Amino acid sequence: LTVTFARRGGGGRRARLRLEHDGPRGSTEVELEGFALPEPRPELTVTPRTLHFGDRPVGQRSGIETLRLRNTGTARLNLRRIALAGADASAFQIVPGTCDGLPFLAPGGDCTVGMRFVPTAPGELRARLVIRHDARDRETVVGLSGRGLSP
Repeated sequence: LTVTFARRGGGGRRARLRLEHDGPRGSTEVELEGFALPEPRPELTVTPRTLHFGDRPVGQRSGIETLRLRNTGTARLNLRRIALAGADASAFQIVPGTCDGLPFLAPGGDCTVGMRFVPTAPGELRARLVIRHDARDRETVVGLSGRGLSP
């Protein structure tokens, strides 16, 4: 007789297997116990979640601000795409960091993305850095903002 424990979610499970037979008591019970670990999953944590570059004269680039991407999950995190989006996306630049060309992050692994602000017009400018991956939410967004000052 073979008994198999099939994982359904995390946590402990108990059962009894009753074997009917023609022995003196007519049946025997066997206690079964198993513990299922949660299914491994990737989880992306990005810090910080927003970047505000402050005031800059139009056309003058800021210093580089760094974002840290970390896989805080228990499975490999596949990085699909990192791109700028939004009406003022041209006022922000992705600067090479350690995430460039990196296809995935192992559990506990991290990498960096650099960001720069180069205002293209006066006024408040906003965009988003969109990080696409294979964790539960599929996409992580970092808010970007800065104010362009007239020359």
